[in-house]
Amino acid sequence: MSEVKKILAVTNNFPTPRFPEKGVFVMNILKEMRRQGIEVDVIAPISLGTEFKRMKRSPVKVDFEGLNVIQPYYLSIPQRFPRFRKAITRINDFLFGLAVWLCYRKKDYDLVYTHFLQSAIPVITFLRRNTAPILLNLGESDPWDYDIYYGKKGWLNYLQKVTLLVTVSKVNYDYVLSLDANLKERTRYIPNGVNTNFFKPLDFVESRKKLGLDLATKYIVFCGHLDERKGPLRVYEAIKGSSIKGIFLGSNGPDVPVGDEVAYVGPVENGLVPLYLSACDAFVLPSRSEGMSNAVLEAMACCIPLVVSDKSFNTDFLTSEVATFVDPDNVADIKQGINAVLEAKRNAEMRTALKVFRDQFSIETRIKRILNFAAGN
Repeated sequence: MSEVKKILAVTNNFPTPRFPEKGVFVMNILKEMRRQGIEVDVIAPISLGTEFKRMKRSPVKVDFEGLNVIQPYYLSIPQRFPRFRKAITRINDFLFGLAVWLCYRKKDYDLVYTHFLQSAIPVITFLRRNTAPILLNLGESDPWDYDIYYGKKGWLNYLQKVTLLVTVSKVNYDYVLSLDANLKERTRYIPNGVNTNFFKPLDFVESRKKLGLDLATKYIVFCGHLDERKGPLRVYEAIKGSSIKGIFLGSNGPDVPVGDEVAYVGPVENGLVPLYLSACDAFVLPSRSEGMSNAVLEAMACCIPLVVSDKSFNTDFLTSEVATFVDPDNVADIKQGINAVLEAKRNAEMRTALKVFRDQFSIETRIKRILNFAAGN
């Protein structure tokens, strides 16, 4: 394949005016491609169901920074009936794909970039004969769950039809090859990256003053969906009854911490995330599963000590110098991990180590690796 100069990106996870925090990490990948001189067209259909849930929100302007974005609406059916899970999934895939196909304008694309399998399916189904090679970024936390929706042979069939596969974790890479060893030649493990020019340590005292946080209080910060997999309630239980305050940045999910130890819970604009991270004493995310957490990378880039799960999706790239690893299901272990990183000497040592470690995971380097892979290098 020759040098990549023009890309079509298809995604079901992208910011919208009423849901600007959705899929920011996907948008950041495409923005970095644009910064590296690639022309990027984006088709990112919006589910009417998702839009309806957020009608009370006032729409905001999303800055796409040079990306050519089309966001058509499409109808999707809620997954409320497990008995009909596979049928509903296929209908939703078709409706999403139809929205993509209706917006597609044939150009001389060098590559079609898709993020997550369900963004690749409509390209494979509707556009495969009309487009350039297809690259799938398989960033799912539990890709084997697709067995439930498609059957193992069903979703393997989709993997076999994409031209190139990128996995964000070694676990996903090994799992793909366990399904079909013949995929090895067109599969590459390329860890996630973060915009280190945006996510960087800000002045601790100034950050607290801007957010109205007490200078003497110990604050921990959680970033992610407010659900059982990510574990905000386990984090809250770990600080309950202590003088530590928790800041929970997230929106989706039923697990909303409530109590005296909660300083803030809810979504924030992406531009404020580095400020919150820089104002806190530790970042805590006891996820049960991940592909490779962008939230962890963002915290790491802001040089805030990490308390994260002792699972391979973290231990494959983090070290004990920059992170304390805990059992994500053991509240006592999470509490012990938090107390350990809040100890002054340990906290300072971790921040110093993170200043060196952060540069290994820049989004600029990651995109160069992806584009080189797509170009056959």
